[in-house]
Amino acid sequence: MDIDGEQMQDDSVVEITDLGLPDEDALQKSIGLPNRWFLSWQRSLNRKRVRLTMALCLLVLVLMVVFLSLSAVNPLITGLGRNISASNEKQPLPIDIRPSVSILPQNDGFACVADAAWSNDMKYLAFVGYQRSCTLLNNQYEPGLVVIYNAFSGRLIGHFKPDSTILSALKTRFAQVHGVPVIYYNHISWSSSQQRLALTFSVFYLFQPAPALISNFYGVLLTERGGTPQKVLLQAQKNNVANVEWDLARDVELDTPVISPGASPIARTSPSLLVYTWGENGSLLLAVQQTTHTTPSRTSNDSVGNPDGGKSFSIWQPGWVGLTTQTGRGKVHLPGAYSWNSYFTAWSPDGRYLVDNVSVMGRFEVTDQPQLTSQALVDLHMENLSLLPVRDIALLHVLKTLTGAPANLSRQLIAWRPDGRTMAAYDNGTMDLDLFDCSTGYQVASLLLPTNASMGLVGFNTQLQWSPDGTRLFLLDQQIGSLVIWNIEPAR
Repeated sequence: MDIDGEQMQDDSVVEITDLGLPDEDALQKSIGLPNRWFLSWQRSLNRKRVRLTMALCLLVLVLMVVFLSLSAVNPLITGLGRNISASNEKQPLPIDIRPSVSILPQNDGFACVADAAWSNDMKYLAFVGYQRSCTLLNNQYEPGLVVIYNAFSGRLIGHFKPDSTILSALKTRFAQVHGVPVIYYNHISWSSSQQRLALTFSVFYLFQPAPALISNFYGVLLTERGGTPQKVLLQAQKNNVANVEWDLARDVELDTPVISPGASPIARTSPSLLVYTWGENGSLLLAVQQTTHTTPSRTSNDSVGNPDGGKSFSIWQPGWVGLTTQTGRGKVHLPGAYSWNSYFTAWSPDGRYLVDNVSVMGRFEVTDQPQLTSQALVDLHMENLSLLPVRDIALLHVLKTLTGAPANLSRQLIAWRPDGRTMAAYDNGTMDLDLFDCSTGYQVASLLLPTNASMGLVGFNTQLQWSPDGTRLFLLDQQIGSLVIWNIEPAR
């Protein structure tokens, strides 16, 4: 069911009453003038004056309409186009925000949401989570659940329980391992064809009598779109790997770069890192690009907001920006270090390869602020993070709103529209969700969240995602306990 915008109807009617003019005889009697020619000339003069006055009024009205139209199209003409960092005044909205849909996953068996994903055709939303409580919060086994919704109406399409398939595969392949398995679901992701779902996970074992949580395996469960399990790929967990890559056609794990002790992961080593690219045989490469530009160059196939369906994709995925000012011992370094982190899964365009646990971390510097010393970066544990360029003015504005307080927890979740022109920023402390124009930094909208702040659902992964075509935005917040979708399109 599509969401149609409400049509406004103008029921107001203006009634015009003709007051008329007094008849000529009455006029002559009242003013006592026998000269008809003079009277006609005076009437003609009065009519001309009235017409001139009406013409001037009409001209003024037309000029006012033109002026207001230009002001709405270009605030710079009227002098209202001040950057939002210098003024709290909202600018005219260049986007159209239509009615929203609220989806409440707990109504269908969820108690905790781990991840959500939008299909590339934007028709479906898939969730993975747990039925009783969050596994990560109590380190004990909790039954998992996958639910698929119609992304337009919120109608339930289907659901399935993945645990039995995963536990059966574990028992078959690793029968020698004993203990209580705990499954942590990492990501759920659609293939570019929308016909398959990948559910990535890690498995830990609780051993008795001494409760110890030991990491053993990671894997991926592949299913059909409707939820029918296809196969489970498992691999004993390795140390010092950058990410996990699978060849889904051969059902094998690909070799991943081994990180030497003390070295940073591959995603943190290149100061010019901006874009990932799929290489031959499913390898995940880093495309080196210039860092002198405020906006990373992108190929026509590159997607800013969604890593699926393109030959290459930017690291500017939805992620967290934060400000760290204090060390673990309480030492303060001002103005602090701005950090960025994102963690995601991606399919190759042909659907053959899958990469999981892609962890991107970096550090921003704001040019008009004092820079930290090398020792300060070491104290804040930021010395190994790549220095990434500030992508746009909107990001610069959000960075400047971070305070580093209280307790070093100042951060916001940000997501760029796939065309890179609009950035959404969500503060999970104040629960403010704002949209910014990337080229100007203007705050173009502030989206309202549901008034019922708590829906009884918990989670450990707040998400903010644009649809692949950039016309819709969803927020999944562990504090709200619901998924909210806004329909956002360029104004016409």
